[in-house]
Amino acid sequence: MKRIGSGQLLVTEGDKVVVPNLIGASRMAPPQAPHQQLLLHSIQEDGTSQVHAVPMAPRAPPLDLHSGEALRMWKEQVKWVLLWFTLSLLTCMHSAALILALQYNLIAVAFGGMFCLSGLLGIYGSCATLAGYCLSRHFGIAGINVFKLKVIQMTLKIVAVFPEGGEAAKNEKYVNCVENALGLRDWCKQNDADLVVTSSKDGSDSELEKHLKDVEILITTPFHPAYMTKERLLKAEKLKLLMTAGVGSDHVHLQTAADKGMTVVEVTGSNVTSVAEDEVMRILVLMRNFLPARDQIVSGEWNVPAVAVNSWDLMDKTVGTVGGGRIGYHMMKRLRGWDVKRVYYGRHNKPDMDKEGVELVKDLDEFLKQCDVVSINVPLSDKTKGMFSKEVIGKMKKGAYLINNARGAIVEREAVVEACKSGQLGGYSGDVWDEQPPSKDHPWKKMPNQAMTPHTSGTTLDAQVRYQKGIQTMLDQWINRKPFEEDNYIVREGKLAGQYS
Repeated sequence: MKRIGSGQLLVTEGDKVVVPNLIGASRMAPPQAPHQQLLLHSIQEDGTSQVHAVPMAPRAPPLDLHSGEALRMWKEQVKWVLLWFTLSLLTCMHSAALILALQYNLIAVAFGGMFCLSGLLGIYGSCATLAGYCLSRHFGIAGINVFKLKVIQMTLKIVAVFPEGGEAAKNEKYVNCVENALGLRDWCKQNDADLVVTSSKDGSDSELEKHLKDVEILITTPFHPAYMTKERLLKAEKLKLLMTAGVGSDHVHLQTAADKGMTVVEVTGSNVTSVAEDEVMRILVLMRNFLPARDQIVSGEWNVPAVAVNSWDLMDKTVGTVGGGRIGYHMMKRLRGWDVKRVYYGRHNKPDMDKEGVELVKDLDEFLKQCDVVSINVPLSDKTKGMFSKEVIGKMKKGAYLINNARGAIVEREAVVEACKSGQLGGYSGDVWDEQPPSKDHPWKKMPNQAMTPHTSGTTLDAQVRYQKGIQTMLDQWINRKPFEEDNYIVREGKLAGQYS
């Protein structure tokens, strides 16, 4: 390399002499050489000479638009463009047919729009891919991402109705509340679902009412139920799945749900143990006259005769359950060692009950005559609503005890009040009311010989773990189009479960 003038160099390449710049030197490299070197000869001021070998990177050959390869490439790309264009036209025609056939049904419009969009994006994608391929061939650039189509999934909308937890929500194990929401926030985040959690459920201006038009899954609980009336279900055009976090789905108008093809499920068995244990407790609280005794201590009194005059042992008594399902069975199982006679009323034999030694009585009148304690363990339905009327209660032993952790509307409100006042009932206890929460002047609050509580028997911390897991498991099954466990269905494919039909 020899200096010729200001800013110029004399460069030799092989036996050739040129005046290059960097780009010009690269263009002189043989196009097919796998390894190229540029030899630079420099002449120093003292007359000495040095040789420098400069490696040159290979360059992609220019695109020959007249070659057979280019022609084939163009034909291939044009073929794909025409294919996408044809598919998009067919999609548009199919969507229009759907819209007309379904009389402008919104579902058809949505799907039609989605198909049309996918067709148009397909055309654009093919064109962009063709352009990117040509650019990469012409400029020797590899790996340019000219077109990237992101798959857009429709977001699932879930509305969950729970009570406000308040101070209880500070305990992370208490999940049946707005604040902790059964852990659904984490589940929805992982599954890209839209979640609305609220305690506002009653009235036309409630949060629940605002979301009826586009909710797809509704989750509620028997302890703070969202009452889904026929009118509400008819408004909820997109609602497909109603889930009860616990047991008991009478807050849903089941026949309407069935007529609309909705699915109604609950976490069957999740709080069986909790409710059964609570019922045994209530039997003892009433028979041992526990609450009046406690009230004496709170008020500073001490009157043993006033308590003992209405206190009885459970031994040698007859305890019966109306209904031989899971809760009735587990209650009887826990009374096995108490030296009591155990009976159940039902239409058919229950193998578990028979194995446990509990006697079936098919006649209700005969059943009531035998029992010192009656526990109600049937779901609320058209057949069981008001089942314990004044007439039926009048057929019980005088002074017998009535336990109701099933549903408040299974008994007649005034009939219970009158029976407790007259002594026909020795006491009435339960955690369910015919209206929840009960009004301030509800007569069950003031009637004698009662041991009423809020709806708490089935929502212990242990039970919450079970129905939290059950709800999340069924959500996983739903989004993966898998069936639920058979016992969890209350409404399926237009049919009601046996206990509600």
